[in-house]
Amino acid sequence: MSHSDYPSVRLILRPPLGEEDVERYAGSQHWRKEYDRRESSAAGTLREVAWRVSTEVMLHYTVDDVTNCPYIFFTAPWRQIGRGFIRHAEQNLRVFTHDDLLAAFDESHGSEDRANALLRLALGSPRELDDDSFDRIVSALQDQDDKVRRAAVYATSYTPSALYRPYLRRIAQRDPVKAIRKDAKEMLLAYDDALIGEP
Repeated sequence: MSHSDYPSVRLILRPPLGEEDVERYAGSQHWRKEYDRRESSAAGTLREVAWRVSTEVMLHYTVDDVTNCPYIFFTAPWRQIGRGFIRHAEQNLRVFTHDDLLAAFDESHGSEDRANALLRLALGSPRELDDDSFDRIVSALQDQDDKVRRAAVYATSYTPSALYRPYLRRIAQRDPVKAIRKDAKEMLLAYDDALIGEP
């Protein structure tokens, strides 16, 4: 992926859809497979398959290493082009909409279910920070449940924003759980490395 490319929103496939379904979809459009990269723990890279849609547009398939959710996205030199292909994919593959993910989190119960639903919501949220996702992640960062707070810290990595910094700093300094304080500190360092907001 070129540094000048815009990645589209990530569309999470509904079970039991996976790589074979995306391959059939790409084949039906006569898109040529560009590369097939295996997961490498040494290199810290996930498995990724990509198809050449046009000279400047690519379809990517991968599986999130935290949620284990398979998803697709497009890269294009202009955002509007990517959005057009996303609409096409939504009509041809069974995927979760953003509204589905919001509702799934709002209706989740129990520590583990809420944490997992939050991570899926963060994964499938728009690349540009949206109020609906942001408000839920911020609320989860202040949740009484340790598992939900820890998931919320990681959730800030999917669509990083300087707006998360004050909440991450508060957790890094004051959270009663040492592991969560450590996670928040590491996330802030990652933000520093990526030049996201003021350190």
